[in-house]
Amino acid sequence: MQLTLFTHTVAIRRAALAFACVFAISACANNSSEVDFDDDVFSPGYKVDTISWGACTGDDAPEKPFECASFDVPLRHGELLDEDIITLALVRLPAEGESRGVILTNPGGPGGSGFDLVVNAGESLVQSLDLGDYDIIGFDPRGVDRSGGLRCLSDEQMDKYLYVDGTPDTPEEQQLYDESENILETECKKKYGDTIDYYSTLATAKDMNLMRIALKQDVIHYIGVSYGTYLGGVYATQFPEHVGSMFLDAPFDPQGDTVEESFLTQITGFEESFNSWAKWCESEATCEFTSNDVGARWDQLLQQLDDTSINTATGREVNNAVMETATVQALYSRSYWPLLATALAQTEKGTGEPLLRLADRYNGRNEDGTFSTVDQSGRIIRCASGFGKEPPADPEALVKELREKAPRFSKDITADDFDENTCSGFTEDASISTIRYTGDAPIVAVGGEKDPATPIRWAEEMVTNLGSNASLVRFTGEGHSQLLTSSCVDGIARDFFGDNQVLPDNGTTCDPDVPIERPSWWDDFPAPVPSETVLDAAVVGPAVGIDATHIYAEYRATTLTAAAAFADYRRRFEAVGFEIADPKAEGAVESAQFFYRRGQSIALLIIDEPDLSEGQLIQPSGPVPEGSRLVILACVPASQE
Repeated sequence: MQLTLFTHTVAIRRAALAFACVFAISACANNSSEVDFDDDVFSPGYKVDTISWGACTGDDAPEKPFECASFDVPLRHGELLDEDIITLALVRLPAEGESRGVILTNPGGPGGSGFDLVVNAGESLVQSLDLGDYDIIGFDPRGVDRSGGLRCLSDEQMDKYLYVDGTPDTPEEQQLYDESENILETECKKKYGDTIDYYSTLATAKDMNLMRIALKQDVIHYIGVSYGTYLGGVYATQFPEHVGSMFLDAPFDPQGDTVEESFLTQITGFEESFNSWAKWCESEATCEFTSNDVGARWDQLLQQLDDTSINTATGREVNNAVMETATVQALYSRSYWPLLATALAQTEKGTGEPLLRLADRYNGRNEDGTFSTVDQSGRIIRCASGFGKEPPADPEALVKELREKAPRFSKDITADDFDENTCSGFTEDASISTIRYTGDAPIVAVGGEKDPATPIRWAEEMVTNLGSNASLVRFTGEGHSQLLTSSCVDGIARDFFGDNQVLPDNGTTCDPDVPIERPSWWDDFPAPVPSETVLDAAVVGPAVGIDATHIYAEYRATTLTAAAAFADYRRRFEAVGFEIADPKAEGAVESAQFFYRRGQSIALLIIDEPDLSEGQLIQPSGPVPEGSRLVILACVPASQE
C-alpha cells in the first residue's frame, strides 16, 4: 500500500509545470475560540488555536505561494493540551482569489507525507483539476516526518537492515537476518513504549477535525490516495456532518477481510502486475530486458544476486532483496516499467545503481543516506490502526494457495512465517475502525481493475460502506492511483470539485490514456548535432515526470553549457521558421524557452548538472551521461489541450 508519488526535484517539477502553463495559452495545432465538543472525543471547554499561516522555513522549505503553519494536537484525544502534545506540520497552497473552501490531502502509506504531496504536486493538482478557488492543504499526520516523526532506528541502522537477504546462506547473512527479525519492534517499544497505541488512523481523523475547527470551516473537502482513502472514510464516519466532498483514489478498505484474504490480496495483485510487465517487455522491442521469457530472465538474475551481490561506487550492495523491492516499486505505475527493464539490464552488466535507486524510492531513503519515516511510522500506524494479521487457521493450506496464485512472490514463504500476529511486538489489541458513512455529501472512489496494491474489490466494498452518496469509477488500466495520470479521472475530478459538484454515475469506466503520437511536422525540427546524444524517451520521461499520454517529448544530452545550448537551439529554430516567444510572456521560466511557427509550438527545457545530480539523473544512477545537460523538447497536440 505504500505510495511514492511526486518525488521530482524543484527544477524538474517547475519544468513540467512550465510546459503545462504554456500549453494552456497555445498549443501545437494565534487567536483561540471556544468550541463545544462531544465528550467522547474531546474534553469540555477545550480551546483550539486558530492556525496562523506564514512563510515556510527550513532546509526543504517551499517558496511562495506556499505557506506553512504548525498546529498542536493532544497525543491522547480526550485530554487537554497541557498534557502530551504532538505538533503537526501543515503547508498550504492558497486559493488564487476568494477561497470557496479547504481541501485536505493524504498520499497514503500509511506514513506518507501530505506536506510533500502538496509541495511537489499541489500546483499540478490545481491546474489539472481546476482547483484554483480552493485552499489546498497538506499535513504530515501524527508520527510522520515533520509531525513528531517516529524514528525507532537511526539512519545507520536503517541502512544496515534495509535489504537483508531473506534466504541467508552464509554465516554473515544469517547473523544479519537474525539481528533484523525483531529490531524495529524492540527499538520502537524501548523508545516510545505504549504511546505507539495513539498513532492510529482514528486519532489522525480526530486531528483532522481539530484542524477543521482551527481553520474555521464548517466542512472540509478531501483528496485521499491509497491508505489515505481509508483515513478519509474513517473521518467521514466519525464526522459525517463536517464532510463537504471527498475524492478517494485507489481505495483501501481492510474491514471485513478474512485472515486469508488479508495475506493473499496484495501478493496476488503484484504477481499479476509482474506478469503484465513481463508480457509487455516480451512484446516491446524497446524494452531493454526483453527475451522470449522475461520471467525466467528475471528469476535467473535474482538468483545471481542471491548468490553474489554486486557493489556500487558508494560501497552499497545490490542483492536479491534490492531487486525484489525495486520490482515491487516499479509495478505501482506503468510509467515505471521501462525504468525497471533498464535497471535490470544494467544490473546484469554489473551496474546496480539504477536498481538501488528504485528500491530506495520505495523505502523513503534519500540520496544522502537519510530516511523519511515512511517505513517506521507506517509500521506503527498500521498496528495501532488494527491492521495486524492473525495467524491463519491452516498455515499449510494458505501457503499452498499462495504458491498457486503468486508463485514468484511467495516462493520463500513457509508455514513457519505465520506463527504469530504480524503486529506482535507493537500492539495486538487494536481494532480496525469501521467505515459507515451516514452523511449527505458526495464521495467519489476510483478503483483500478489492475491495481496491484489496492485491488478493485476494496473499492467496491468501500463504496458500499460509504452509502448511497458514494459513486464508484472503475479504471481499466494498470497501476496504483490515477489522479494526474488519467485524463478521464482528472476530468471527473474537475467536474466533481467544480461549481456544480457533478457526481459521476456509479460504475462509470475510465480507460487508460494512450501515448501521444509524434506530430507530423516534427521532421522539420532541428536534428541532433555531434554535441548531442539522443536518449530513450521511455526511460527519461518517467524519470523527469513527463507523461507521454499528455505531452509529446524527445530527450537529448548535450555537452554544451546551458547558455550555449539555448543560443544554439535558438539559431537552429529560427533557421526553420520558428520565432522565440517573449521571455516575459505568461508561462516563461528561466530554464525554458518557447518557440512558435504557424500555430505550432515547442517548449525547450535544459536541465543543468546540479539539478540532474539532485534528481539522481546522472549515470550510473540515471540516464544522462556525466558531463552533460538534459535537453527536453516537448509539445502538446491541440486535441490534448
